[in-house]
Amino acid sequence: MITKELLIEGYSISGYVLRNDNGDAAIVEHGAVRKLSLDEMFSVMHQKNSCPKCGGAMRKGEVMTSTWVGSEDLGVVCTICEGGPGLVVECLKCIKCGHSVV
Repeated sequence: MITKELLIEGYSISGYVLRNDNGDAAIVEHGAVRKLSLDEMFSVMHQKNSCPKCGGAMRKGEVMTSTWVGSEDLGVVCTICEGGPGLVVECLKCIKCGHSVV
């Protein structure tokens, strides 16, 4: 989450990372849009190909992720929660500790 403190410390928002239902990612920076591969996305987010937890090398893999289900409450509000069928998505997985980055 971007906070005022981060912006004060010299950080600025230069764009956004967008992801579709298929897991494809695109980066929007200063109005330019292009689709990123999984490797490019990881390098944009982490700036090096190492695990954010232990520093180990990352390799392509797959991970099971949750999907969401919802039900309408009072005709106006929709309550959503994890509980739909699981979904296998591509990820980068640490070969040292097993941490996954989607």
